[in-house]
Amino acid sequence: WEARFRKSGKPTSLGCFNTEEEAARAYDTMMIWCMIHQPENARPDKTITNFSISDYDFKIPELTQMTQEDLVLALRRLGRKQASEHSNSGGRGSSMLHPLHDNAEEARIREDLGLGNKDPTCKQMYDRISDQAPDFLPEKAKGGKYVLGTLKMQRTTLVKAYLKWLDSRSGGKKEGKGSQKK
Repeated sequence: WEARFRKSGKPTSLGCFNTEEEAARAYDTMMIWCMIHQPENARPDKTITNFSISDYDFKIPELTQMTQEDLVLALRRLGRKQASEHSNSGGRGSSMLHPLHDNAEEARIREDLGLGNKDPTCKQMYDRISDQAPDFLPEKAKGGKYVLGTLKMQRTTLVKAYLKWLDSRSGGKKEGKGSQKK
């Protein structure tokens, strides 16, 4: 199920989710963000959501601190995480996860690239690996054969390659919040 909203009149994807309810809740989260940040949408009685606005009271403090771009990225990250869990479990994914908690592996990459809480793009990951550690790139990506945006494998493969490189730099240990880089 894909959740979308209109940004500047254009449809914008919030990600793909395992269930209709999860997609609806992602949409609702964006509508509540709009209600908070856009004065013309500041009336709860005029905000159209799939579920009661009171269901999202716990998210309001966090949503007030986020930009729209950060929320879109967080929701898309949640959709990717659910898809990954769905394919790994062979069945239905987990229930609606909190969209603003990211997975630790991509957080390690964001930290290495100095991106804060913004998702790394495939180009950023590819450029960094090809410059710093070309041996970690998949065979089909070596020698300039890799054209961004044309291969379905790109994000998953790049994340795996990047993590393998990070692990090799830290002596095979995953870096956690308490560990230090060598």
